[in-house]
Amino acid sequence: MTQSILIIDDDIVCQTLIAEIFRDAGYQVQQADDGRAAMALFNVEPADLVVTDIFMPEQDGIETIIALRQETFPPKMIAISGGGTQCGMDVLRLAKLLGADVALSKPVNPERLLDVARTLLEQQARERAVAWRWAPTSIRAA
Repeated sequence: MTQSILIIDDDIVCQTLIAEIFRDAGYQVQQADDGRAAMALFNVEPADLVVTDIFMPEQDGIETIIALRQETFPPKMIAISGGGTQCGMDVLRLAKLLGADVALSKPVNPERLLDVARTLLEQQARERAVAWRWAPTSIRAA
């Protein structure tokens, strides 16, 4: 089964470039312009990994990270930003504190992004395998 990645960025050029990086690497990719649209997509077809910008209209990356962490099966998350502060705090540091697994500065190095994504997806696969092994038989039979 192909792993899925949800790219969230209001900068269409950045969103498209990141999506192309992952598509070229063989991943299934969904795209959204902000957190609200992303959550609607995620609720229909959950992604294994989410790459989210921080500063966006409607629902920003911080709100989206918090919302995704509350999901029953939260995805791995990479926060990206060109910098800046929110409430006097570095936004990438804040994103990590609130649940992003990794925080990367823009512009994102494509090789670094793919390496980080692969590591997170492998970690998630191991975590799910362990959870599945310990799940009650009635859940596994469903």
